[in-house]
Amino acid sequence: MTLAPSPAVATNAVSANPAGSAYRLSVPVRANNNNFRITWQPGGDLTDRLIADGTVTLSDDEESYTIMGELSIGGSYQNCNYFHGGTKMSVRRDGEEYNPATDSAKRWGWQRISEERTCNALHDGGTLHFEYTGRWEPLDERVLIDIRANPIIGSYSYSDNAKCERSGKTFEC
Repeated sequence: MTLAPSPAVATNAVSANPAGSAYRLSVPVRANNNNFRITWQPGGDLTDRLIADGTVTLSDDEESYTIMGELSIGGSYQNCNYFHGGTKMSVRRDGEEYNPATDSAKRWGWQRISEERTCNALHDGGTLHFEYTGRWEPLDERVLIDIRANPIIGSYSYSDNAKCERSGKTFEC
């Protein structure tokens, strides 16, 4: 899969996970575009990063949507030190639907949408391609996408998420 180069990217503030290490996330700010890019820089190291690039599209009948993309390692990432080589990486999705009766949003629940690959395998193999198709209901509003790290020892780590909102017959991420 070949994806178009990303235009200008806005960077969110650094946030801390429970273990105290900092994450930096860059999410594109683009109007009328269904492309997303998540750049996760664990530990605040600006040269080592995990990148999830992809698109969210709505079917012609507007009853389903598809998330397609690839997860890769950017920067030097020579030995995957931060993730201890055997840590498994994956991409997952969640979503929100609007409830007009309560004027609130309800989450669907996170679901993994890619295989799990170790940092070393991603480094050696290049990219991990993923594709997910789900049902789109009339009250659904947005799809959320993030990167998950599943370490051999310790707790999961997650990037911030890209939010793709439905706008007519397309998504804006």
